[in-house]
Amino acid sequence: MPREQLTTLLEVIRELKTLALKSERRHRKWLEKVHPSSRESARNLLHYLAIRTVDLRLVQERLSSLAISSLTHSEGYTFHNLERIEQLLEALTSQKKFDYPGKDNGLKESRRLLHQHTNALFGKTELQGHTRLMVTLPSEAAGDPFMVRTLVQDGMQVARINTAHDDQLAWEEMIRNIHKASTDTGKKVLIYMDLAGPKIRTGKVLQMPGKNHGQRAKAVSLRKGSRIYFTGPTNNKAAGDYPVMSISLPILFRFVQKGDPISLDDGKFSGRVLEADKAGMLVEIHHAPAKKPLLKPEKGINLPETDMRIPSLSKEDLANLPFIVKHADMIGFSFVREVRDITRLQKIINGLGRKGMAIILKIENRRAFENLPRMMLAVMQQPKSGIMIARGDLAVEVGFLRIAEVQEEILWLAEAAHMPVIWATEILDNLVKKGRTTRAEISDAVKSVRAECVMLNKGPFVSEGLRMLRDIDIRMAAHENKKMKTLRSLHVAFNFLKQGGL
Repeated sequence: MPREQLTTLLEVIRELKTLALKSERRHRKWLEKVHPSSRESARNLLHYLAIRTVDLRLVQERLSSLAISSLTHSEGYTFHNLERIEQLLEALTSQKKFDYPGKDNGLKESRRLLHQHTNALFGKTELQGHTRLMVTLPSEAAGDPFMVRTLVQDGMQVARINTAHDDQLAWEEMIRNIHKASTDTGKKVLIYMDLAGPKIRTGKVLQMPGKNHGQRAKAVSLRKGSRIYFTGPTNNKAAGDYPVMSISLPILFRFVQKGDPISLDDGKFSGRVLEADKAGMLVEIHHAPAKKPLLKPEKGINLPETDMRIPSLSKEDLANLPFIVKHADMIGFSFVREVRDITRLQKIINGLGRKGMAIILKIENRRAFENLPRMMLAVMQQPKSGIMIARGDLAVEVGFLRIAEVQEEILWLAEAAHMPVIWATEILDNLVKKGRTTRAEISDAVKSVRAECVMLNKGPFVSEGLRMLRDIDIRMAAHENKKMKTLRSLHVAFNFLKQGGL
């Protein structure tokens, strides 16, 4: 490479260092709020966000051609790596003599911090650095201690209780069975409890065209071009040429606008809002499944472009929080959207006597992803925190074509903050539910073990899933660590720093 290009490259690296330091200075007050155990991690996150506002693809290509340590593995030690690259380029341009760094190893320190935070959140594991395994307990786990013990023996290290299902009596029985299984097997099992959050779901079919109010159907058949009206549970709108269905949170009608896109039943149906007011909304379906196009009650509703100002803590969550704080090791914050949601939860937890309780940010909507850097810095005020990539709702919100890209970006941000990640939704889903798996699921499972924890959903063959994940984890640990990329600029970083940061 000509000397002029080397000099230009050196100037770019120095500019990146300046950007990183400016970001740190700008957010110094927030750094002071972060828990001492995460302060260096928060500082590194700010450095990383700063340099990712720049398209680094050409810089990365030129560094790789010089066989100089690239930027693609340095999320966890961003500024340290920039300094080392600067020193090497200075030596190549004869500006300075390069001094071998010796024990000053940013990569090693980055991994140490991630292991430290992972162990603090999940506890130590038999295979240090390997992926922990979480299982969502079914309702049957309340009355079947043998089932819970089997899961522990097969590798479950974290038991997930979803408070969107069952009740406190059932959860208490599940917890009793978890503790007994842990005692009997000598294996430590942590308890993770999800807040249900303000999940928007379909309700009952209130009216059908040509039928009396009392002749209610159990589902609505929808095809491309079909129209359906959604309203509150007590609305008596007369049916026209379309069915009427209730929803769980009619408050959303305050925020919906004509033209907003909508997805139903995890994206099986999609369309647009044709009309909306405080009483309800009329939706036209643009996509529906070819087979069994039935929309049933209790199916999810997503409005990815609607700016909904709905509290992330529902009335049910507030009622369940004392129980969760008393019994759980960590709390999953469902449908969290912004910093003020986290601040509110932290105050409630502190008031219940569990200051410092581990909080997991469940990233399952577009707004949470866009606000992720801010929320990460807020939750790092806790001594223990983590991120769950809830790929089901998130895929519907950001689009199925973007979910692969978005989940990678979340992994990079978490790596920069040395924050443990839980990889969730449909891991080995066919195996867990039907006893057989697919090649695509195995490929997905291979990716999942890059995270610090993987969550399996409930199913009759979940033990087979646990054993397969353990085998995949052990095999892949010898082949790869995390990921590689080309470093174009990130919108999530640009939005954070260019639009006011915190």
